[in-house]
Amino acid sequence: MEEVFGYELDTLLFEIRIPQKKLKAIQDLIKTFQKRKSMTLHDVQEIAGYLSWASPAVQLGWVFCRKIWDFQTHFTGKRHHIQLRIPRAVQEDLDWWYRLMPRFNGTRFFNDPQRASFYLYTDACGSGLGGFFYTGGSEDWRSNIDRCLLMNAFFEVLSHDSMVPLDINIFEVRAVRRSVELWGHLFSRQRLLVFTDNMATYAGITKGTLNSSANSELRSLLCLAAELDILIQPH
Repeated sequence: MEEVFGYELDTLLFEIRIPQKKLKAIQDLIKTFQKRKSMTLHDVQEIAGYLSWASPAVQLGWVFCRKIWDFQTHFTGKRHHIQLRIPRAVQEDLDWWYRLMPRFNGTRFFNDPQRASFYLYTDACGSGLGGFFYTGGSEDWRSNIDRCLLMNAFFEVLSHDSMVPLDINIFEVRAVRRSVELWGHLFSRQRLLVFTDNMATYAGITKGTLNSSANSELRSLLCLAAELDILIQPH
């Protein structure tokens, strides 16, 4: 174990981690802001700086920094020296860091080329969502139809209020999340290639965030994938 630029480098597991003393110090700082209802620009810059430093060693760290970075842009003009109310999205991100940073502490230098590939196809419409997967063969499911077993497929009927506009992106992302919930024990420590015709799902998995109501589903999906060490790749 070596320490470089404040990080722990594990050359046996090929991981970079935050030392426990530094992790505890960051948690203590977060806790002070969790007790407050407002922040100055200096406060936001301070916590953003610590979390940005920690992010390379924390799975999904960059994902849960973005709302905090966005909050800095609210301090324009004369607002630099006043306190602004902490948005709910920022409070939720700080809560994620405080609760889950210890669990997600540690990222690999590079991805394991020995991971097996699983092919997941998902879709959603106004009446339901579903998906199926297989492993082995190629990514073209038609030429691998013999590998597509009924036990490796699911479909769920949607319960949707007809008076509320349907945001199909929520259900498209949910289809992937439900698949990982159902079969994550099989996908764990492997590579999951997700085939979707939904641009929001593709972009969300690629960038780690969505500027829409589907972002909550996306974050749940990414957290689950990180916890199970699933390398998820959209197609």
